[in-house]
Amino acid sequence: MGRVRLNDEAALGAVRATESVGIKPTDVIAVGIGGADSAINEFKKGAPTGFFATVIISPKRHGYETALNMYDWISANKAPEKLIQTAGMLAKRSDYVEVRKGLGIE
Repeated sequence: MGRVRLNDEAALGAVRATESVGIKPTDVIAVGIGGADSAINEFKKGAPTGFFATVIISPKRHGYETALNMYDWISANKAPEKLIQTAGMLAKRSDYVEVRKGLGIE
């Protein structure tokens, strides 16, 4: 299988699709990007699903960087870079609480 980079909601949609055709959760490894509430709710379910992990980005950091880029663009006509890559923290069912705390979420 190939790899596709999807946000949490899209990855969860793929998980639901695999469930609907009878693919067992143990045969699916979906990893989303964002650390959205939908991903956290998936981890809170009683039994594991095919949603294996999410890459949580720091909302404080990214909010600050976005605001700074917008300020520079509006006030100094300095457009942001066309591609801005970022890092995140991998969070799984077993450690998402600790990862979120480490990022200052909750």
